[in-house]
Amino acid sequence: MIDKDTKPSIRSVMNAFSALEYIVERTLENEGASLNEIAEHLDMQKTTARNLMQTMELCGYVDRKGYGFYALGEKCKTLIMASESSNRMRNLSIPVLSEFSKRTGVAVHLSVVYNSKRFISLSIDSRGVPVESGNAGDTPENVYRRAATRLLLAYSSQEGLKGFLKRYGTPSSEAWHEGAADLEGALRQIREEKLALNEHNNVTHLVGVAAGVFNGNGKLCAALSISLPRSLWEGEKKENIVSELKKAAEKLNMVLSAEQLM
Repeated sequence: MIDKDTKPSIRSVMNAFSALEYIVERTLENEGASLNEIAEHLDMQKTTARNLMQTMELCGYVDRKGYGFYALGEKCKTLIMASESSNRMRNLSIPVLSEFSKRTGVAVHLSVVYNSKRFISLSIDSRGVPVESGNAGDTPENVYRRAATRLLLAYSSQEGLKGFLKRYGTPSSEAWHEGAADLEGALRQIREEKLALNEHNNVTHLVGVAAGVFNGNGKLCAALSISLPRSLWEGEKKENIVSELKKAAEKLNMVLSAEQLM
């Protein structure tokens, strides 16, 4: 429970979190917390408590039941499930990705998709060992060069795609030749192959590849991506890496379906 003796600069934020904690406590004992109980717990006027609850309800963090109790809203439940699923997915992915890296000698990254954004959750080095990874920020200069981002766009809603284009603009021919010439066609090809490629990066001379990971409902929930020097991207080695990456993605698809994650 939050210590009421502390004096944060934004009291309303403290009250909101205190209310959520109390609602969880009351849900364990009953069906939730009534407005009177919340007001008393927060030591505030009932009118003020009502305004706070109405705001939190509008944002989706609490849900008012017909019988007058407040319970956790869908936004809270979604955040909790996303966090738990991401951690579980990371743990389940380690043996699959380690096997991939040991077989190919290539490092691989697992990016979790949440709220139309991707976040690197796990990185495995070329020896098959988990390593620390960071989430480098997207910029208009690099965003379309990333195979995992191309994959995410291919499975974004029309609204999500429009928002992305509004933020970063359309791809240049230097960043994504196929996308600049025919973005809809390029995204359609990614969906058909469930694989995104960047074989023409003249800036870093690296080849990027990303394979989609889907839950039991067919929704994209993660991406497996690799990046390697163009000199290593040829012939039989290229075909082997793509084949192994697709196999790893399929294994995770089965794991997610069985675990009902994301």
